[in-house]
Amino acid sequence: AAGQPPSVSLFYIVDTPNIEAQQIISNIISGLHRTYLQRNVPSLGRVYSIYADRKDKFKVTEFSTVFQ
Repeated sequence: AAGQPPSVSLFYIVDTPNIEAQQIISNIISGLHRTYLQRNVPSLGRVYSIYADRKDKFKVTEFSTVFQ
């Protein structure tokens, strides 16, 4: 709603014996997109996936249409 501060959440996802973290993230984003997808409604927020495979090296992916 107007006038409210943005909501910020942070999740730490790691590989499991059965599924890699990147697949878990893709599944979560897909579920959020299905839940919040509405035609002709402006986007309400973004999801960022930040992958760090070693110290000081990051890969950032932005998903800007998740909460539409």
